[in-house]
This record gives sequence, structure tokens and C-alpha cells, in this order.
Amino acid sequence: MLIPNNPKGMAHMFNYPAMEVTEILFVDHKTFPFATDVNIYEQKVSFVTFSDKAHIGVIVENPEIYSTMLSVFNISWNLAKIQFAEIQPDWAK
Repeated sequence: MLIPNNPKGMAHMFNYPAMEVTEILFVDHKTFPFATDVNIYEQKVSFVTFSDKAHIGVIVENPEIYSTMLSVFNISWNLAKIQFAEIQPDWAK
């Protein structure tokens, strides 16, 4: 998971029940202000907004979109491990 390092993201992950089987990286929330939850799984990609104004979600089942989003995630993950190594809390390592 890539999670913004804002107070809400930190609090959510501090008590995350599957922490021992989930790899997480915190990213700078000012540089990357996530406003949508993206899940990539089983040839599908789901998008769900975090907005208090309107909750919108969509699931796309398409091999090309799945493959592209998985590649985007992997690029992001690899860069975040380097760029944001210093902001990872000890309890998340």
C-alpha cells in the first residue's frame, strides 16, 4: 500500500489489522495528495473517492487497464522506497 503520511493515514495504518502481511510505504501527502483509493486485483481496478461531498466508486475489469495500473503502482512503489525512506515510521518497518 502507498499511504499519505498525513494524520488520518498514519492513524489508519497504526491500527491496521493485517499489518503483519501488508507492505506499506508512506508518501509525502503534500507532494502526492491522494484523494482516491485505488485497488488493483484479479484483472480489475477499483477507484473510490475519499470526498466528504460525494462518494463515488467504480470497478473496471479489463486486462490492459489492470496491467497498466499495476505497472504504474510498481514504478511508484520502487521510487517511493527511495524518495521517502526517511519518513517511514519505525512501527511500519
